[in-house]
Amino acid sequence: MDFWYRFSKQIVGTYLAAFIKKIHVIGEENLRPGPKIIMPNHRNLSDCFTLPFVIKEKLHFIIQSDAFDVPILRFLLTKAGQIPLAKERGRQALTKALSILSAGKSIVVFPEGKLNHGETLHRGRLGAALLAKQSGAPILPVGFFVPPENVRMLTARIRDRISQACFQIRGACYLSIGQPWSVPKSEGAELNPYGLRDLTNKIMSQIADLVGQAKVVAQRS
Repeated sequence: MDFWYRFSKQIVGTYLAAFIKKIHVIGEENLRPGPKIIMPNHRNLSDCFTLPFVIKEKLHFIIQSDAFDVPILRFLLTKAGQIPLAKERGRQALTKALSILSAGKSIVVFPEGKLNHGETLHRGRLGAALLAKQSGAPILPVGFFVPPENVRMLTARIRDRISQACFQIRGACYLSIGQPWSVPKSEGAELNPYGLRDLTNKIMSQIADLVGQAKVVAQRS
């Protein structure tokens, strides 16, 4: 694991130590070595900070390019091997992700495409399913849940745009990891929007079930 990924992980670890009491993992036995496409719900921005401490291998996140607008973040994310997803440049991010998977490494992609701020999951976008179809790599669905009283909405101005995101400020983070599964590797005409939509809906249904499992465990704790 390279220096910049470890360094970035240490920075995130400082936040976890200060604000997150515990990471409660359900289904840890479903974590297996080898390349995979990790697909979580996107409830709070801070949820994704926990993944590098649950999945020990180096992770490559597909991240909205807005995060790269902040110079220090752009430097760290680029050095750590993270993938920017810019508007109308989805193909570029997909090509990079396919290259990383073919090298035996893992990708994290949020099928919702944006934060849901703890509300109902957004309709999944087709990019995650397309990546699974083109790579043939196993899909690993993940469901996050943090009790809403342990979350705060923060607002920041990035250039000329107001950005809002929820961050966990106390308590435990709960995540439920589903069983990995694969779809046949496909290309060309097989990658039609209808097939990708069906696959996306299946993935989102699994993620919703896992969020529900994590919520039940949180309520019992």
